[in-house]
Amino acid sequence: MWPWLISGVIAGLLIVLIAITTIAHSPSKNPPLTPHATATPPSGTQGLENYLLQVAQNSHPTGTPVTSTYNPNAKSVLILDRLNSQWDSTSAEFNIEYDCLVIQQAIWRSNIPLYSVTVGITAPAIDPKGNVSTTKAGMCELNEQTARSFTWETLTPQQAWMTYDVMWMNPSVNE
Repeated sequence: MWPWLISGVIAGLLIVLIAITTIAHSPSKNPPLTPHATATPPSGTQGLENYLLQVAQNSHPTGTPVTSTYNPNAKSVLILDRLNSQWDSTSAEFNIEYDCLVIQQAIWRSNIPLYSVTVGITAPAIDPKGNVSTTKAGMCELNEQTARSFTWETLTPQQAWMTYDVMWMNPSVNE
């Protein structure tokens, strides 16, 4: 009796294992929740702007990349990133440096032939009277030659910040 029982349990476990493996490797019928850049970037200025904006959005910055402006003559792109919450100096500095790194890395790794990538960051600010407005929080620019020298896998946001060709942070961030 025991051999039949053990054989039945083993057969049952194999059926469950096969079912789990089949489900895990089946393609999902649901579309992804976030847009993904197409495998082959579209041509034309508008197509490249949309593609590069998707690449920036998929880099998972702390803010929200909202626009992409591509200059075909200069082979450059400007990504405008908006931090979504009011900031204190510590979190603002971290978010600016982090967003610059992940967006720059994603754009340069997209293999679009570019000469420079600029990330501009805005954030909500409160003036002394308590009024909320949007202000320029920071920006970073990275040229092709400098980007090629980066070891993206080990680069920290702070290391990248000190190495960008141009970087600027609103002085109020450090107050």
